[in-house]
Amino acid sequence: MIFWKDFSYFPIFLKYKSLIIPEKDRHQWVGVLPGINLPIKFQNIIIDVIGITGDPTELLEFGELVKMITEMMLHQAFMAEQLEWKQHLKELVFEDLLNEDINQHSIDQRLELIGMKLEPLYQVGVMEMRLNPLNKNELIQMTETVFGSQQALVGFLNVNRVFILTTALSGNNMDKRLDSAIKQLKAKGFIIRIGLGSIVDKESYIVHSFREAETAPLLGEANQALTRYTDVMSGRNSNFRKEF
Repeated sequence: MIFWKDFSYFPIFLKYKSLIIPEKDRHQWVGVLPGINLPIKFQNIIIDVIGITGDPTELLEFGELVKMITEMMLHQAFMAEQLEWKQHLKELVFEDLLNEDINQHSIDQRLELIGMKLEPLYQVGVMEMRLNPLNKNELIQMTETVFGSQQALVGFLNVNRVFILTTALSGNNMDKRLDSAIKQLKAKGFIIRIGLGSIVDKESYIVHSFREAETAPLLGEANQALTRYTDVMSGRNSNFRKEF
């Protein structure tokens, strides 16, 4: 297979689907061998040409298959890059929300690029994993599917910790989806613990919900899959009152 980029031939590809050069006609072209030449398109734009040398009558069907596979691989690579780029933006948005001085303009710009809005009420969960049988993108997509991609911002804090910021979800809905997420993740072989912070009504309070979510597993039972900060603190307050 030969890839070649003599752009003087591009008008031919704009007019025809392919350029077939049999042995008897090769003298009409400069520096080419007999075979077939197929334009490679990405988003309906010709970006390159694949040339396959040999007898055109034997290569045509094979050439179309090569063209199709090449264009499919380009599309898949582009989609993977787009997902990675959007995921990075989500993690930057969450980092911005944890800052003492929130840059609202930066957050809004990034959310617009992601295609998402943050609306109260907000709640943060932090998921810690000792075993992760999936790759990063699979885990995030699985979690977002449970919560809804428009109602949860999901990303990695580090290799073993994931944040889940829910938006416009009531406490009951959050509980149901968390239960569903835990069941699905355990079924996939995950060993997880989730800390859940309080529900807050302002973006500036999201950082407090996050700190609570980080702290909750440290205060709860070691074998609990889900520990709510509010439950832990209410239990501690109850025990304190009993002592006095």
